[in-house]
Amino acid sequence: LTRASSAPSAAKALPKCCQSAKARMGNGQSTKATKGYDPMMERSFSVWEPENPKGSILTLEAGLLRNATLTWVGLPIIVTVQALIPWTQPSCSHGFNNWGLLVLAALEIHHVLAESQSWAAAKELLAPPELAVLRQLGILGTRRRYVILGILEVIDLYTDLSFPFIVRACDSLTTQRWSEAWAEVPLVGGALSQVVLVMRFWGITLVVILINVAVTGLYGLWKMRQQVDLRKKMLDIEEKPLPRISGEVFFAWAQSSHTAMMPSCAMLCEEMASQKMWKYDHTKDAVHATQARANYVHDKIDHVTLAKSELNNDEEQARVEAAGTIHFLLLLFVKVFLGNALSLWFQGSFLALTFEVTETEARIKVIISMIISALQAVVRCCIASGKLGLPGVVMSIFIMSFVVWSFVKVYHAYTCVDHLWNLTTGCVASSTDHGNLYFHTTSADPYAFAPAR
Repeated sequence: LTRASSAPSAAKALPKCCQSAKARMGNGQSTKATKGYDPMMERSFSVWEPENPKGSILTLEAGLLRNATLTWVGLPIIVTVQALIPWTQPSCSHGFNNWGLLVLAALEIHHVLAESQSWAAAKELLAPPELAVLRQLGILGTRRRYVILGILEVIDLYTDLSFPFIVRACDSLTTQRWSEAWAEVPLVGGALSQVVLVMRFWGITLVVILINVAVTGLYGLWKMRQQVDLRKKMLDIEEKPLPRISGEVFFAWAQSSHTAMMPSCAMLCEEMASQKMWKYDHTKDAVHATQARANYVHDKIDHVTLAKSELNNDEEQARVEAAGTIHFLLLLFVKVFLGNALSLWFQGSFLALTFEVTETEARIKVIISMIISALQAVVRCCIASGKLGLPGVVMSIFIMSFVVWSFVKVYHAYTCVDHLWNLTTGCVASSTDHGNLYFHTTSADPYAFAPAR
């Protein structure tokens, strides 16, 4: 009786799949013999998609736009206000005022928090296999280094924005001596010497910085708006499941990340764009592709024909490659040449022109700013050269020539008698009496003058 009464409870304890199988066996029916049975129907298939794709995309774009606006609109305003307040304005002898470092520290804290939020939002859009590939390639492990690079980039921008105001404080010395140096240059030296006297050294540096802010910053902000419209056109975040994110969209996010000074997010999006270049083409024949590979091994077809027979979508590959080429060319010209190389060149000239009137503190600040600019230029030139090939190498050589030229001027500031050196004429002998020159101080009157010595 005990065994009989426990039998029904044991049957109930069986899993549902076992109970159904037992029922079919009891009825004398074979699983495979069941009419209309398809073993694949017992498995459930689903396409992976992010938990909250809409929220992740909007968070990424909003975070990049907010930090870029604060960097390229808020920071120039702050530096300009500091230059107008007597007790915070820069001086010729000491460079930018150290009180400005408190504002810079607050901006860096916001930058790090925004980078962490944007990085997490970008990672949420990646499938587990994609993350595994990025981890295997070591991409995710380089984040910390790129975060440090982003922090240095903000510091470099602050010093670049302060630079014209520092030069203006030394205007009596810098303009006259720089004009003398240009006068010795063959062919174009005389004309450029007169331009320097008219525009002043601080005015020329101000124009260069304004061009950098306008092109890299303000145009970059406008471009970010355009890239959001591009994403809306190519990717409907309301659609379920989320459509495939193309490589063009990832390159757009990478460009926005560079504008927001988040090289870590830019690096992640660039690598994902490279992966999205390969898209399966359902219209191609796998048998034909296999035969083409065999023909290529036996030298029956060339590499171009083999590439066309592969199963990837050629149109998608061409679009992503074009987007990548434009992205890295703009990166070299806008971010590296305008943002780093030109300011680096002017800072090298300034250090030589003001060598006898600046304190050690001011020289150290200028040299640190130059090192940060050079580091950014080297890193980005190496990345772009690997992506662009020969065009990237040519542009990188041109940019690095400015970097080397700038540090050679710094070296000769310590070796030349008058601390000034030209590429074409060597050390420049100055006829200016440094003892009679004057420069601005940080007194109550922002336009007061005091002797340099």
